[in-house]
Amino acid sequence: KESTMATIKDISLYCGVSASTVSKALHGYPDISEETSSRILEAAARLGYSPRPPQKCRHRSFHVGVICSGGTELLLENRQFLETYSALSRTFLSEGYDVTLLGSALPGDKNLSLSARYKLRELDGICVYGAISPDLDTMQLAEMEVPLVTVHTTIGRKASVLTDEEGGMAMLMDYLDRMGYRRPACISSQEFSGSQIVRAAFRKEAIRRRFFFSEHYLLEGSFYRTSSAEECTGALLSMSEPPDCIIYPDEAAAEKGMEAAVRKGFSVPGDLAVVSLTDGGSLLGQDRILTGLLSDHTKTGAMAARALLDQISRFETYIPSRLVLQNRLMEGTTLTARSVSG
Repeated sequence: KESTMATIKDISLYCGVSASTVSKALHGYPDISEETSSRILEAAARLGYSPRPPQKCRHRSFHVGVICSGGTELLLENRQFLETYSALSRTFLSEGYDVTLLGSALPGDKNLSLSARYKLRELDGICVYGAISPDLDTMQLAEMEVPLVTVHTTIGRKASVLTDEEGGMAMLMDYLDRMGYRRPACISSQEFSGSQIVRAAFRKEAIRRRFFFSEHYLLEGSFYRTSSAEECTGALLSMSEPPDCIIYPDEAAAEKGMEAAVRKGFSVPGDLAVVSLTDGGSLLGQDRILTGLLSDHTKTGAMAARALLDQISRFETYIPSRLVLQNRLMEGTTLTARSVSG
């Protein structure tokens, strides 16, 4: 006689706890209290749950991990990551999953590789945010048969959620052209794999539009170190022919760059326009609205979570894909029209 077997999610709803808590209790994890474990085990027996999954069915812990380049301490101060991670977490939590930031190791596994942490914590899948250096052991995960999705980067043929950097740069440079700018500079972020595309697209558009172009106008800074934006801005504005506009990777870099420009005697937007590849429309200081591209970080996080959940639910038949999100231009007060001869 066959009957429908109760699932971990059924037990979690019955007990009013997360699916991850149920999974840990069933596997004897010490971080679940004795009282909660007993209640979960009793409910499992009452509902007819069998700890042995059907053949060919992947065991689930209802626990996923997020790996970030640069360290979680720095990322937790970054708006782009926070909005993406918040949407990603909400989507997973709505499906009964717990989320762990693997950038911060738990006591006892600090010296373990990322692949070892994956196995130790019995994760159902992993989301990688930001570019990962090829020498890091994240590349081991690309070789492992585990559900994995990347955001703003690519690893092998794994699923990914990306922004259209090339199209976004073309849109931004077209706007600068129409507004009368001829000497734009660009500071890209070294932590994102899309930085190469940003730099190539900037070169292509600058040459195509017959802007003044020099490799000295194309710098690379740290996405996570805001002082990097100040240093790059200082270098650009100290040139004999400084740019009339600087493109920054995000809101935080744009704000620090603008402050550095003002300290050097440049007015914004009078002497120098400040624009951003993300976070367009954000408020800078008390009275300036950032001109630039607007990326939907909430949509990015939700799409990444759904892609990973899809892999987890049908891992054997899942075909990885690259999901590309489009930007839109937000006009602000950090750029104003000027004469073509400017």
